[in-house]
Amino acid sequence: MPILPFARPAGVDWRLVFEDIYGLIVAAIMLATGAYLLCVGHITTGGTVGLSLLLAGLAAISYGMLFAAMNVPLFVLGWRWMGTMFTAKSLAVTAMTAGLMTAMPQLLVVSNLNPILSALAGGTLVGMGALAAPRHGAGAGGTLVIVLWLQKHYRVNAGLAQLCFDLLIILLGAILLDPVSAAWSAAGVIATDAMIITWHRTPAQHAGSKAVGLDATR
Repeated sequence: MPILPFARPAGVDWRLVFEDIYGLIVAAIMLATGAYLLCVGHITTGGTVGLSLLLAGLAAISYGMLFAAMNVPLFVLGWRWMGTMFTAKSLAVTAMTAGLMTAMPQLLVVSNLNPILSALAGGTLVGMGALAAPRHGAGAGGTLVIVLWLQKHYRVNAGLAQLCFDLLIILLGAILLDPVSAAWSAAGVIATDAMIITWHRTPAQHAGSKAVGLDATR
């Protein structure tokens, strides 16, 4: 019987394996749903999710495919920095998220969405997905891989580091989007990063966090 990439070959705790699989699926659902709400509102957010939404408006390609393509090079770096298990889980989350992003217009039909709800609900869901993945030993996006590496090796606050990346994306959005959409996009970034800054904990801070790559005990 083949071993799932989430499992540990020796001394497997199947309860933890199930928690990882389910947690990563939930992370992908929240990321894809949040991205779709932002897309419907014609606004963006930070990270590779926001960058894919932003560039999809300029290229004849879905933001789901762009999300997957942009993450692959960064996950190569993640493999060197964070290890094989972290990278395998991150690739799984990326594949699920990209697939759900592509299918979301058929799975969830939204004809009209207030930009306030789009920014706050969409941004918050993306932030929740970005939090759920590291709790189970994965990165939810390419920039988050870099952020987690900075946290692991230099104790940099993950939310603040992510905010710096996101501000660069919003500056690009201010150039490519109309002023109103750019303003709502900034609100979406604040909602996303507020979730990460408020709820993200390092392994030392969060006794229950045993994610591979973040806590050597798991």
